[in-house]
Amino acid sequence: MKKLFLVLVTGMIWVGCVPPESGNFRLSVSLDNTPLQTVYLEEVAIGGNRLVDTARLTDASGRFSFTGYVNGEGLYRIRFSLGKTIYLVLKSGNVQISGNYFHLDSLVIQGSPASADLNRFILSMASLNSDIRNLALQFDSLKQAGINDSLLTRRRASLDDSMDQEVALIENYARQTRSAVCAVFALGLLKSNEDLLSAKGIFDSLELRFPLSRIADSALNEYNLYMNNNGVTLKVKQGAEAPPILLPDPSGKPVSLKSLRGKYVLVDFWASWCEPCRQENPNVVREYDKFRSRGFTILGVSLDSRKAAWKDAIRQDGLAWPEVSDLKGWDSKPAADYGVEALPSNFLLDPQGRVVAINLRGEELDVELSKLLK
Repeated sequence: MKKLFLVLVTGMIWVGCVPPESGNFRLSVSLDNTPLQTVYLEEVAIGGNRLVDTARLTDASGRFSFTGYVNGEGLYRIRFSLGKTIYLVLKSGNVQISGNYFHLDSLVIQGSPASADLNRFILSMASLNSDIRNLALQFDSLKQAGINDSLLTRRRASLDDSMDQEVALIENYARQTRSAVCAVFALGLLKSNEDLLSAKGIFDSLELRFPLSRIADSALNEYNLYMNNNGVTLKVKQGAEAPPILLPDPSGKPVSLKSLRGKYVLVDFWASWCEPCRQENPNVVREYDKFRSRGFTILGVSLDSRKAAWKDAIRQDGLAWPEVSDLKGWDSKPAADYGVEALPSNFLLDPQGRVVAINLRGEELDVELSKLLK
């Protein structure tokens, strides 16, 4: 498992309301030809998996069971002391697993559609990974042999194509699965910052698709933190001219960033579903009220996809400046033009439309505006 996957799945401890999937579970397993050994049920966790239950096989029946309590839908694994592993998505209720110990790719899982779905995905990934390893070995052998012709080029192209297929498989599965755990499991297998950045729309959709999932919410927050801590930076630099913005306001009227020239403008990227944005909004309102008479205004750019939620947030937070959105979420054109990778993000522009500061928060914004608007 990649470290990022573990961070995404278990990166946040929840308190407060209990998720609806919480409760006791019972896992009954019957596997023909299982050798005598110890079997462990573990919850996947950062820094090592948490042991939930243990079974000791003392006869040839291949039958054993586990019980436990799950705080919302979670990722677990059955680990055999002789080396085999089965991954499961568990919530409250009863789950039955049957099959053959030596053919875990043909398990029958009842009572947990998400577990069956996850195991099909793991099998698909294993098959593709095997192809990638073989192609990589062939490519390395040809390269070490000093071959530098069309054969080497074809092997490189085949390897690149298989790796692209792997990313596509991960993204498609994460986009289509009905389980938050399965979606996050898949997204955590993306290997590069480039692949992770291309999946931003899928990460953004987790909150809407799984509104009650602690794992979906954790994944979105940890994803943004991970990207920011790994050198993924904003496209628009200080001193550059800000890209144009022309989008409708809540009434449908087009508003242009260029129309605000002559004032200092804070281009503020936010969304109604972004809790840090909502927490920062009172600070922004305070600065707007303090400096608007001195030649300062704000253009709010929402990455919402639901108009009603956007309008409600504007009203609730008292945002009195121009607000625009194309209601495309992370697929919003201004977000791409400005290279926005986390919310909230903002850009302070001078009266000529050049960027003078980026991502000012709270007192930082007040200090900068006080200096510019004496």
